[in-house]
Amino acid sequence: MHPCLQLIVQPKELIHSIYKKYEEADALVLQSLSGSINRLQKAFPKRGHFLMEFIQNADDCASESLKIVIDRDCVNIYNNGRPFSERDVRSICQVGRSSKTPESYIGYLGVGFKSAFLVSEEPHVFSGGFSFRFSRKAHEEPGNVPWQIMPIWVEAAPQKTEVHWWRTTFHLPFSYTDPANIQRIKSEIESESISSRLLLFLRFLRQIAIHNNENNSRRVLKKSSIIEAGSDYEIYELSEEKDGVEELSRWLLFRSQCSVPDDVRKDSMTIEWERQDVQAREVIVAFRLDGSNRLIEEKGAAHIGVFSFLPLKEEIEGMKFLIQGDFLTAPGRETLSRKALWNEWLCSEITSLITQKCIPIFLRRREWRLDFIRLLHSKSVQDHFFDQHLKKKINAYIESNDVLVAEDGSLVPAGNAVRIGHMVRELIDEDISRTFLKGKKILHPHCDTGSLRVSEGPTTITHIIEQAQSIGILTEKARLHDVNWFRSFYRKLSMQCREFPELCSDIRNDAFILTGDFRLLEAERVYLPTKEVPQECRHAFTIANSGFAHEPGILDFFRALGMQEIQEQHIKEVMDERQVPLIAEGWKRYGDDEKTRKLHFLFEMWNRRKVESRSLSFLTLRTRSGEWKSPESIKLGNEWSPSFAMERILSFIREKINGLPDELRESIEDKLEHDLTCDFLDAAIIPEPENPLWLKFLEELGVNRRTKAESISLVNRLSVIYVFIYEWQHRRCPRELAETEKRGYDLESHDGDAILKIEVKGSENPEPNLWLPANEFASLVRSIENNEQYYVYIVGNVLDVPRIYRLKGSDVKEAHTGVNLDAYKWKKLAVAETV
Repeated sequence: MHPCLQLIVQPKELIHSIYKKYEEADALVLQSLSGSINRLQKAFPKRGHFLMEFIQNADDCASESLKIVIDRDCVNIYNNGRPFSERDVRSICQVGRSSKTPESYIGYLGVGFKSAFLVSEEPHVFSGGFSFRFSRKAHEEPGNVPWQIMPIWVEAAPQKTEVHWWRTTFHLPFSYTDPANIQRIKSEIESESISSRLLLFLRFLRQIAIHNNENNSRRVLKKSSIIEAGSDYEIYELSEEKDGVEELSRWLLFRSQCSVPDDVRKDSMTIEWERQDVQAREVIVAFRLDGSNRLIEEKGAAHIGVFSFLPLKEEIEGMKFLIQGDFLTAPGRETLSRKALWNEWLCSEITSLITQKCIPIFLRRREWRLDFIRLLHSKSVQDHFFDQHLKKKINAYIESNDVLVAEDGSLVPAGNAVRIGHMVRELIDEDISRTFLKGKKILHPHCDTGSLRVSEGPTTITHIIEQAQSIGILTEKARLHDVNWFRSFYRKLSMQCREFPELCSDIRNDAFILTGDFRLLEAERVYLPTKEVPQECRHAFTIANSGFAHEPGILDFFRALGMQEIQEQHIKEVMDERQVPLIAEGWKRYGDDEKTRKLHFLFEMWNRRKVESRSLSFLTLRTRSGEWKSPESIKLGNEWSPSFAMERILSFIREKINGLPDELRESIEDKLEHDLTCDFLDAAIIPEPENPLWLKFLEELGVNRRTKAESISLVNRLSVIYVFIYEWQHRRCPRELAETEKRGYDLESHDGDAILKIEVKGSENPEPNLWLPANEFASLVRSIENNEQYYVYIVGNVLDVPRIYRLKGSDVKEAHTGVNLDAYKWKKLAVAETV
């Protein structure tokens, strides 16, 4: 008989003796035990976690296989490990005691089996000749007795169990009749928490089979033997077969046996969890591999316990590998204890395992050395404990040590590395490396740094144009006149733009085109180097460097950016522009016909925006008198229909004085000759007077121009003339006062023996406000006080169809409240008449 099956006492007698001992115990003791067990059961966070205890039990007893069978009303769990001994039986029939030692096993707390009562009120155990159950319904007052540790002998196992094929069987009838509750228990049994990677951290267990007889589904989780091993690592292959479909995964494991420091063993929480006598613990780090043994990402988790009744794992956001250790949990058993010195020590050992074993091995292996950084270096995570005690320490090591692979195969720290895109790499020559990399090494193109920050050089061709630090590369190469470099640059850039046509629009306005004089300009400011340009015109064209003239691909790329060809018309325009200073120099010597031709030429240049009107100050224009005068002194005749038509105004005045006495008419003609004399443009020199562009050109030159002062003077003179005519038309004899005679009015008009004193106010506005300065208003008041006739004549719309408003001085005096009198006020007082 196997030594493990030798019993000190007969199994049935042992079961009866344990039950009888509790049955004869004091009632108060039994109630206390019952309360303790109930509180212990509540510490288990989920019903599904009870399976972890049976998986732990199977591994602790060196079982290689475990089978879980789910039926409608129960779950049966089998393993083929070392069967129960008397010591094991006594252990599960006590509270807080175990047959396992903390040094050899992690699940030694003696409470793991109690998790079975989460799902069953009558669990059965068949192992090593023992056949017993714990039953709540076997007791009249189960609330007053610790029925969970009072074993009852079972003569025969239920028929549906496979007791004869396995060394240990647990039969757990469901204690809940609610279908939804039972279904939740079943779903937890088949949940993701029981996955193949659970086997990574078990010492003996290599297969877990889960059969659900209700839906006839089958899951088989397997761990292969070691498929590769080094002195510090092992590679396993896991498989999960579900309903005939198998899924494989490969894992790289690193282990370290760590001695527990004295200060950790003496810590109060270590003692509370009965770890004070533990001398060493193992920590494990696991990385996912693909079929070619290359590292791949896995959602990070801290595997805390496939042991005791602790939760399976705690996910760590941001980490991409698994860690396993005997972490202590906080009350409630759902999360890690953040304040345990034991847990901090485990994190430091995992950090040492990663930095002292994992990373050196990664760097030695060709398939791992370029990928491991993206798995180990991670951004800040939500879990503060792992962030402080694990992740940040790993990050600090990676950030300060030679762990990155340069393109020459050497190892460099992150601070001495720069990433260059593979498309750009051949453009980074010695000149650029010396000037811009400043001693840094270029990373291997396949070195994946993940979240680790390294200096970024240009990673794409367009970055050379867009990034400020990379633009310096273009400037330096232009300074060195390195046409060959630019040729390679444009070839690569054109290839990228052919693949992504929208890039042309993105970079069209960037200055990266090398010109013939080695400047960098935007494409629209540069011409293609495809046409020979006369020497005397070259100054007018910015042409792309001639080194690209025989590169069809580059030229097509330039065209796509909007670069133009130089046309004969462009050359002609430049030649025309050269004529302007020659015309200016010879203008005074030209005859009438030559000046007219040159004027037409200059108009065309202005119309094409090749010359500005302000650069044509040398021009003179022919007047109707035949003289060539400066444009500012010339007015436009009626044939131009100008907004300011001086010729029409003069014609209007002459029409009005046509019937006046000769002496008066000559007097007014003298005033026109003296005050309003002007020369009109000879329309014969303009080929298209109806063309509005000619009118605009002439006005820009200064034709028909009048300053504000000139406008005021003109309006004043015309207003006086119109009042002069008006008075004669009304048979009065007006006389304009000389400047030395004026005392607040402009005219005296004799009407028989009466003398009218007239102040004239003119405006281009049809109905202007009346403004009387203080001296004029004072003159008005004196005249009225002296019984003199004082009038204010307002002439509106002076430059078009004038209208005279005649106001008596007395009315103005009554209405005037200051120097201004609004039009709507004085119009009520005025008599309106036309000239």
